[in-house]
Amino acid sequence: MEELELVETPVLTPEETGEVKPAEKIAKETPATAATTVTAVCVDVVDLGLVDTDWGRKPRLKFVFELGEMKANGYPATASRTFTKSLHEKSALRPALEAWLGRTMNEQELAKGFAYAKLNGKSCKLTLLPALSESGQAYNRIEAIKPAGESALKPSGTYRRWTNN
Repeated sequence: MEELELVETPVLTPEETGEVKPAEKIAKETPATAATTVTAVCVDVVDLGLVDTDWGRKPRLKFVFELGEMKANGYPATASRTFTKSLHEKSALRPALEAWLGRTMNEQELAKGFAYAKLNGKSCKLTLLPALSESGQAYNRIEAIKPAGESALKPSGTYRRWTNN
C-alpha cells in the first residue's frame, strides 16, 4: 500500500487573495471629490439625550432625511447626521441650520432655543460624500445642508423611526 504525503497548503484570508479589500484600503481608494448634491426632505429630528463622546457626555440631536432616490427595495434612500445640541457660533449645528434656513439665527432663537421639530417636512439640498463607518459599512456622509430652492421634496410617508425595543 502506498503512503500518502500530506502537503500543507496555506490558508489565505479574503483580503490576501484580493477578493475582499479591507475598509482602510477602500477609504484610501475612494476619491475625496466624489461628492454629490441631492434633493432631500427632513423626516425626523431625534433628541438622543446625553451621549458619551470623546469629549464627555454631550446632548445630541439626529436629523434624518429622505433622499430623492429610491433603494432597490422600493423605499426612499435616507441619510442622517448627528450634531451636538449647541447653538454656539463655533458648533457644527448652528452653521448647518443657518445654511439650511438661508439666514442667521435671531436673538430669540439663540436665547430661548430653536424649535427643531419644525424642521420635519422641510426640504433641502444635501451634499453627500461616500464614507466608511468604523465597522467598514459604506454610507453617505452629509457634508452640507442648503435650502432646497425650487426643487422641494415632500416626505413619502414610509419612514418609521427605528427603535431598539
